[in-house]
Amino acid sequence: MRRFLSQNKAFMIILFFTIFLAACSDSETAPPFELPDLDGNMVSLEEIADSGEKVYLKFWTSWCNVCIDGLDDLEELASEEQDFTVLTIIHPGYAGEKSSLDKFLEWYEPLGYENIPILVDEDGKWTSQFEVMAYPTAVYIDEELNMSDHVLGNQTIEEIKETIDEL
Repeated sequence: MRRFLSQNKAFMIILFFTIFLAACSDSETAPPFELPDLDGNMVSLEEIADSGEKVYLKFWTSWCNVCIDGLDDLEELASEEQDFTVLTIIHPGYAGEKSSLDKFLEWYEPLGYENIPILVDEDGKWTSQFEVMAYPTAVYIDEELNMSDHVLGNQTIEEIKETIDEL
């Protein structure tokens, strides 16, 4: 009986640590979206991952001053040659964003940014799937579609590169 209890304790300890480690895992699989960019070209997260690239994905809105403050860095980062892909997602008509893509473009085009890759999530489906609760929100995704925790606010270009390197 004593041996049974001792084996049972060992089993329970191993089970506990297995569950604990699984619960503490800081990555989960990114929803594999396919969205159009501002020119109507479809961009697939799975295809980017299949090509061996990591992804820096940023959700932002036109009404968010913090988001707007980060556009210059996004423009610079997107214009540099990287070993990762920079993507941003906007969602006309969802969460207070401009009511249509046309209204967003009317607001955005005069800003003069030419390099920021913007994907359009018309109904907010993917923004919701990524559980975006505040703006701006960034998600780092590795080549196997594992994503990091959500990062709120803006980060410097150096911080973004360091985080990508750690994936």
